[in-house]
Amino acid sequence: MDKNGQPQWLKYLDSQNHSHLTLKLNNITYETIVVHPDEEGFVRITAVHENGTTAWQESIVGLDGSSLPTNDLYIHENGEIFIAGHFSGVISYQEAEIQTQTYSLFILRIQPDGAVTTFQPVADCAMIDHRVTVDQDLNVYVSSDINGPLVVNGDTLNTESSWNWERGNLLKFDSSLVFQWYYNMELQGTEVTFIEIETGLDKNLCAIGQLWDESYSSIVTKFSPDGMQVFQKVLGQNVTVSSLDMSSESHLLITGHFWGTLKVGNDSILSYGNTDQFVLEMDEDGNLVDLFQTWNVDWFDRGLVN
Repeated sequence: MDKNGQPQWLKYLDSQNHSHLTLKLNNITYETIVVHPDEEGFVRITAVHENGTTAWQESIVGLDGSSLPTNDLYIHENGEIFIAGHFSGVISYQEAEIQTQTYSLFILRIQPDGAVTTFQPVADCAMIDHRVTVDQDLNVYVSSDINGPLVVNGDTLNTESSWNWERGNLLKFDSSLVFQWYYNMELQGTEVTFIEIETGLDKNLCAIGQLWDESYSSIVTKFSPDGMQVFQKVLGQNVTVSSLDMSSESHLLITGHFWGTLKVGNDSILSYGNTDQFVLEMDEDGNLVDLFQTWNVDWFDRGLVN
């Protein structure tokens, strides 16, 4: 669509599972990058020109029945594309091929034209709901829910884990994908699935997530570059967060919906309808800057942040 909401083009991507489709705009090439499962169950990466024509298309291919589940996408300000996913068996991208004896997390780093830069497994564990973001220095952050031991470079990081789903995991790798640190929210007393993670110009990592408790609320949290938690805020009750972005002042811009009470520090608002949508701005310390709400939206509506 154009800026006035008028349709410009429509493209069919033959995806078998549209809930796993991810797309973002590359501000260097002005191409839309789409990551989605194709009709063969592989992961297809499609770059689409502004006029709707295909610029290039590549696939991450699972060989000999290898499993290749969902993926997340991040486009750096230099135009490079980072994709995080997990797999078992043998998978390939162009001429690069990686393999694992168990379920493993992989990072794929490619150039704006689709050429591979780095493709490698970085951790062993069954994972779902993973997100990826990259800071100015090309450090890579991944969040995920995991099932069982998390092993990096032969070391088991979550030594207290059972074989049940363990939520709220964060990992940092440097620009060469060398492991830096690991943080687990659940072991610190907070059971949360992260919805989105982002880094700001201050190089801190911010995350929003859904709590797994009877409050059915959400949290906003921030970490320093060395993995120390800076703050954690719970947003009242019956609050669902949808998207997160960082402003040029390193403020957090968050959207979502709620019914009941939305609370930020000592400030709170009540929903007027069954479900209200909100746009929230917080400063670098997690304090309220601005809050906007709309009335009576469907519960499944999701906010978007530019």
